[in-house]
Amino acid sequence: MTDREILELLVSKMDAMENRMNSMESKMDTMQNDIEALKKTAYLVETDIAQKVQLLLENHTDLAKNVMVAKDVEERVGVLEFDVKMIKKMLQAKAGA
Repeated sequence: MTDREILELLVSKMDAMENRMNSMESKMDTMQNDIEALKKTAYLVETDIAQKVQLLLENHTDLAKNVMVAKDVEERVGVLEFDVKMIKKMLQAKAGA
């Protein structure tokens, strides 16, 4: 192999390495953009969405408590209705006797 052939081979190898490096830099830029987008999304979730979810959960807890109170009231009214029916039957039985 002549000196010229060796130099041409080295230049072609260097060109190939340069192309690969350019490709890698392009991929790294894309990854960097993706990372920036993820950081923005994480910031949004942390500062905005998390607070709204917390507020929603707090409101849900209040609603759940109100439902439990309403069910308790409904149950007590049912018991009172039953007692009133029994009292009416007893009064009717005594009135008829």
